[in-house]
Amino acid sequence: ELIWADGEPPYYSAVYPEHKYNFFLYYKGDAEEYAPEQRTQGSITKFFRIDGTQDLMSAYARPGTEDAERLPDNDETKYLMNHAGDLVYSTKSARLHVEPHLRVKHELARLNFLVQAYDTLKQQGREIRIQSVALVIPTRAQFTVAADWAGVSHDWTDETNAPRTGISWEAECDTVYVPNENTPTEFGATLKRENATFDPEPGVSDPEEEPVKIGKPLLVPPIDRLGVIIYYRFLTANPEDKIPSGSIFIANYSNLRLESGFQAGKEHDVLLKVYGPRKIELAVDGKGLGWISGGDITVGEEEEDTN
Repeated sequence: ELIWADGEPPYYSAVYPEHKYNFFLYYKGDAEEYAPEQRTQGSITKFFRIDGTQDLMSAYARPGTEDAERLPDNDETKYLMNHAGDLVYSTKSARLHVEPHLRVKHELARLNFLVQAYDTLKQQGREIRIQSVALVIPTRAQFTVAADWAGVSHDWTDETNAPRTGISWEAECDTVYVPNENTPTEFGATLKRENATFDPEPGVSDPEEEPVKIGKPLLVPPIDRLGVIIYYRFLTANPEDKIPSGSIFIANYSNLRLESGFQAGKEHDVLLKVYGPRKIELAVDGKGLGWISGGDITVGEEEEDTN
């Protein structure tokens, strides 16, 4: 939550003490602005492109119960509470020390990546080394950062009435690589694989060991479909293996469906379970990725009994 602490507080009109103001905040980091902003009489929309390393955040100001509890018991307070929707925030409410509270929220989800060996790598002398991991996700956001709204009601904790701010994501997707300590920090570095290959490459061979964390967290839209690409090498000292040691494999999973989707403002663990040189299973928050049952559908009708 952000509130005015030091420096100049917001200025209100001395001429129009009942003129209401709305306060909004947004944060974009170094996201790229790929189109000019759009302003209408009721909204401001910005157009940002992310690369997985910056968060988008937003807030709008509204009072809470703590503001109401501080109000004195007088006629000014009664008038404010009866006309809160028209007076918060205004000169009249500011005189009663009802200050804008900006409760900031994340618009993206944060992903941590881990890798773990599975049973088929138990044989001595085998190891899988991860070279790079990428997600195929939307990266272009239409971000409404401010919008007209009717304001608070008498119950200041009721957030069902809110301004129409937030993000809609374009359908076009980009391949975004999981960054590491060596990935450059300028915008767009994670869109190129050569900037996000692991050095050294994290390796797994023993299924008894705990998952190994790989790369740095990735910030992604709150989506329930995505693609995943994994580049990895198979190393073996086992003479029975027909695959040459050092062979490179690419696991490409397209249009994967998440059971509950990534949630904005929440952190998710993405686990790569390595079964062998040709199979890697994905799990998010301990759950596998796959199709969700949509229920049964009856095709056709039962034949009518003519007897």
